[in-house]
Amino acid sequence: MVVDDDAQVRQMWSDLLQTQGFETSAAATGEEAKRLAEGTAFDLVLLDISLADENGLDLLPQLRKASPGTRVLVLTGLGYDQGLLSEALQQGADGYVTKDLPMEDLLNAVNRTLGL
Repeated sequence: MVVDDDAQVRQMWSDLLQTQGFETSAAATGEEAKRLAEGTAFDLVLLDISLADENGLDLLPQLRKASPGTRVLVLTGLGYDQGLLSEALQQGADGYVTKDLPMEDLLNAVNRTLGL
């Protein structure tokens, strides 16, 4: 599942993952992500930290509770920040990537997180 309030970013990540053979769902809001997570056990969630309706780090434990086996990669447009990385990991994230990474690097992070 790709969770991002920016429609272009959400579509870009979804399309990229689909070209690699992944099935994707997308959510524009924290509420939508929670609803999807309650009904589906996702292998991976790409979760934007700065959602319009909710802080992604606050949403992370709720997604984990709904689907404990789901891996979560936190996405940020804020660049690398050690404090943010530490907080994301404390909240249960499996990794942290910046949105400005080349797509190949994002795919590598996804594959590493999924153990592929």
